[in-house]
Amino acid sequence: MATTWLVFVSFFVSSFILKNFLDSIGEEDILVSAYPLNYPLYITLVIISLYLVILSGVSISREREQGTLEVLFYGPVTPGSFLWGKYLKDLCLGMVALGFTALYFYLVSVLTNIGFTMGLVKALIMSIFLISCVVSFGLFVSSLTGRIRSSVLALVAILGAFLAIQFAYNALLGFEKESLSVPMLYVRQAMSYVFRGISWISPFCVSQSGTRQRGA
Repeated sequence: MATTWLVFVSFFVSSFILKNFLDSIGEEDILVSAYPLNYPLYITLVIISLYLVILSGVSISREREQGTLEVLFYGPVTPGSFLWGKYLKDLCLGMVALGFTALYFYLVSVLTNIGFTMGLVKALIMSIFLISCVVSFGLFVSSLTGRIRSSVLALVAILGAFLAIQFAYNALLGFEKESLSVPMLYVRQAMSYVFRGISWISPFCVSQSGTRQRGA
C-alpha cells in the first residue's frame, strides 16, 4: 500500500512538472525539445529512490532492534543469503515501480503527443542500476547502525546532502560568468570540486547524466 501511494505521489509531481512544461511551450513558442520527458522522469526516480533507500535502510536495523537477527543466524540462514534476500526483495519492488513509471510516461506521450524517445528508454534502463545502487547503499548503512531511527537519519542526511549539492551546483551553472560576483565565482568553482567528488558515490549523479535534457 505504501508503495502504491509513493508511485501515485511521484506521478502527481511529474504531472505538475509536465503541465508547466506544456504551458512554457505555448508561451515561448518552443517547437522542438530533444528530451521533453527526461526531467520529469528524473524527479520521479528521485522520489522512488528515496523511498527504496529508506525501506532497505531500516530492514537490517529493524531485525537487530527487534532481536530477530541473531535468531535467524542460528538457523539455516547465512549472512550472505540474508543480505541477498533483502536486496532482491527491494530490487523487485523497485522494478515493479519502474514498470508502472514506464507505463505512465508512455500514456503521457500518447495523450500529449510528446515524444517517447529512445533517450527516455535508455534512461529507464539506466534506472535499473540506480535502483540497485540505492538499495545496496541502504543495506550498507543499515548494517552499520543499530536502530531504525539512526538508519533513517543517516540516510536522509547523506542523500539530502547529495541532492542539495547537485541542485545547488546545477543552479550555479545556469548563471553566466559575467553575471556572478567574484565571491560567487569562487563558490561555483568550489562546488564543482565537491560535485566531482560526490559524483563517484552519489547514485543521483549517475541518474541525472542519463536523463538530463540536452536540448529545447
